[in-house]
Amino acid sequence: MNKFFFSLVILLLSNNMFSQIISVNDNTAAEATYSLQQLVENVLISGPCAQVDTFSEQVAGAPANYQTKSYGFFKRNGGNFPFEQGIILSTGIAYKAGNTATGALVNYNNNLAGDTDLQNALNQTNTNDATFIKFNFVPTSTSISFRYIMASEEYDGATECSFADSFAFLLRRVGTTTYTNLAVLPNNTPVSVRNINDAPGCRANINYFEGYNIGSTNYGGRTKVLTATATVIPNQVYEIKLVVADQGDSAWDSAIFLEAGSFNLGANLGGPKIVTTNTAVCGTETLLDANIVANSYKWFKDGNEIIGETNQTYNANLGNGLYKVEVVLGVGCIAEDEIQIDFVTAATINNNIVNFYECDDDNDGTAIFDLTTKDNEVLAGQSSANFEVVYYLDAGYTIPVPNPTAYSSSGRTIYAQVRNRLSTNCVAESSFEIIMTNSVAEIAANIPKLAGCDDTSVGTRYDGFNSFNLEDNKVIILNGQSAANYSLTYFTDPAYTNQIPQASVQSYTNLSTLQTIYVQMTNNSNVNCYDRTSFEIEVYPNPAITSPITVKQCDDDADGISIIDLNVINPNISTNYTNETFTYYTSQADANADTNAITTANAANYSTGTTTLWVRVDNGFCYTVGQINLIISASNTNYTTTLYECDDYIDATNDDRDGIATFDLTSIETAVKNTFPVAIRPNLSVSYYHSIADAQLQSNEITASANYRN
Repeated sequence: MNKFFFSLVILLLSNNMFSQIISVNDNTAAEATYSLQQLVENVLISGPCAQVDTFSEQVAGAPANYQTKSYGFFKRNGGNFPFEQGIILSTGIAYKAGNTATGALVNYNNNLAGDTDLQNALNQTNTNDATFIKFNFVPTSTSISFRYIMASEEYDGATECSFADSFAFLLRRVGTTTYTNLAVLPNNTPVSVRNINDAPGCRANINYFEGYNIGSTNYGGRTKVLTATATVIPNQVYEIKLVVADQGDSAWDSAIFLEAGSFNLGANLGGPKIVTTNTAVCGTETLLDANIVANSYKWFKDGNEIIGETNQTYNANLGNGLYKVEVVLGVGCIAEDEIQIDFVTAATINNNIVNFYECDDDNDGTAIFDLTTKDNEVLAGQSSANFEVVYYLDAGYTIPVPNPTAYSSSGRTIYAQVRNRLSTNCVAESSFEIIMTNSVAEIAANIPKLAGCDDTSVGTRYDGFNSFNLEDNKVIILNGQSAANYSLTYFTDPAYTNQIPQASVQSYTNLSTLQTIYVQMTNNSNVNCYDRTSFEIEVYPNPAITSPITVKQCDDDADGISIIDLNVINPNISTNYTNETFTYYTSQADANADTNAITTANAANYSTGTTTLWVRVDNGFCYTVGQINLIISASNTNYTTTLYECDDYIDATNDDRDGIATFDLTSIETAVKNTFPVAIRPNLSVSYYHSIADAQLQSNEITASANYRN
C-alpha cells in the first residue's frame, strides 16, 4: 500500500485545532532537557527502595534538543488525555505529538536502525526508526506493572490494515536469554495498530480502541489505557527493554505514552479501579495485595487507618474511596502505595439463553436477526438503564456483531456480554445460537373447496350445517413437505386471530353455508417461520319437496289400470321444479342408489294400477327422495256435452264478435252426476279443469266455474 495515497485523508481527518493539546518537552519544565535515563529514574519509576541500573538506549537527539529528539516528557494541558504526565517514546519527533494543534501529517524520519529484539518478539521484519531504553531493576514485590497508551498516525481507518508500527516491553531475568513481551492484551495478542482498531477492512479488539481523531495529540488515533503486568521474584535482577519502531517503512509516526509513576518497584496496589476508566470493582469488595514482603503493614482508607488490618493483603469493602498501604521494608526504607476504588453492582447474565430462530423469508440462504430482541432475556431482570448488552462474534469478546438490530447470517454462535454502564469493565458473559430456518415458501395455493350436501351430521338436512374434516386437504396444503416438519393450524378470520381448536379440526361445524378457512403452515423447529393460504367449505342445500304425495287417477275403462304422465306430478312435488331433475323408481332402495330408474319414455306414458312410486329430485348438487302414492279409481267418462252462449259486449273491447262469452259450467253438474248410480250421487262433487291431465292431478282447477270466460 502507498501511504502517501492516504496523506490527503489525514490532512482532512487529523485536524485537532479545537482540542486541547498535551505539552511535550515544554522548555519551561525541568524535565524537558532530561535524558531518557533520567526520565525513567525520575518520572516513570516509583518506589523509595527502587534499584535500577545498567542503562542503554537508542534515541534521536540530545537531551537539550527538546523540539527534535525522539523521546521526551509530556504533561496534560487541561484536555481529556488520560495521563496527567509521563514519558513519550516515538518513531519520529516527540515534540510534534502535541504543543500546537496541527492538521499536518506527523511524519518524521529519525534515520535510526530498527530493532532485532523487537522483530524477534513480534515475528516481524523491516523495522526502522527504533527508539528504546533498556535497564536492570530489582523488584521488591511479586509483580510489576505500568500503564501506557499507543497512538499512531497509521490510524486512519485503512492504513492500519497494511502497516503495523511496532513496540514491545521486553522482560527477562538477568542470566536468561528469552524475552517476554508485556505489551499484550489479556488474550495474549500483541498490541499494535493492526490488532487494535475500528477499520472496516481489519477491525479487531475495538474494546481497547479509544477512537480516531479524538484530540489531545496530533496522531490519527489511539488505544485506551492499557496495563503491562508481569509476575516477578522479589530481590532478583531483571532486565527490561521499552522499544517502539516503524514497520515496513520509515513513514508516519507512532508513539508510546507511559504514565508517570506507574512503574512501581515498591509496594504496588495496581492502577486505580474507577468508573471513568472502566476499571471499577464489580460488587462490594476486592482483595488488595501490597505485592511486597515486608516487616509490617498498615492499611488506610481516605487517610484513616483501618484498625486491625496488618497483613500483606486486605479485603477492601468499605465503599468508594482512596485506599492506601504503608509497608516497612527495613530501617529507612518505607514503601507505600495507594489506589482509588469505585464499587459498582456486579453484572449477571442468563446462562440459559434460548436459541434464536429466524426464517429465510426470501430464500437467499440467510436470515435477518434482530439480536436486541434478546436483551431482556439476556439481562435476566437487570435494568437496561444500569446495564447494557453487547453481542460479539467471537468467544474472546473482541469482535462486536455489526448492525445487531438487523444482522444477516445463516446461523452461528453469538456471544452476549452484559456490562454495567458505570463500568464497562464489569461484565458477565454467555452465549446462544442463532439458527436460520428454511421458509415455508412451498405452501400450496388454490386449495380445492371442501363441499357436501346438507346432512344430519349436524342438525337436519335442511339447516345448512355439516361436520367437515379440515385435514382432508392436509396433503395438498403440505405440497410434498413432511408433516413431521410442519404443522397446520386453521383459523376463521383473515387476521389469523381466531384459531379453530385442534380437537375440532376433524369435526368442524361450518359457520355459514359458504365459509373461508384460513390455514397457517408453521415450521416445527421455528414457530416464527410460517406461510399462509386458504380454502372454502360449502354446504349445498337439498331439494325441498312435499313427500309423500297422493295422486288420484281415474280408471277410464274400469280395468284397474290407468295411463299417467309422471312428469306432470313434478309441480306438486317441488315448487323449484323448473330448476330440478326428477327421476322415478319402483323402490326406495333404487331411488337412493339411482338404479333401475323408470325410463324417460315410460315415465311420460306410465301404465299402472294403484301403487307406490319413488321420485329422486336432483338440483345439480344434492338429491332428495320422495314417495308418491298413486290411487287408480274407477270412473265414468261417458258423459260429454257442449255449452253454447252468444258473443257479448262485456269485454273491454266492447266487441260482440271476439268469440268470448260468459259460461255457467255448473249448469251441467246434475247431468254429470246422473251418469253415476243413484246411491252415490249425494257423495259426488264436480270440479272443472282445462285438460284431462289437470283433472287427473287435480291441478289448476277452474274456480270461477259459475262465471267462466272462455
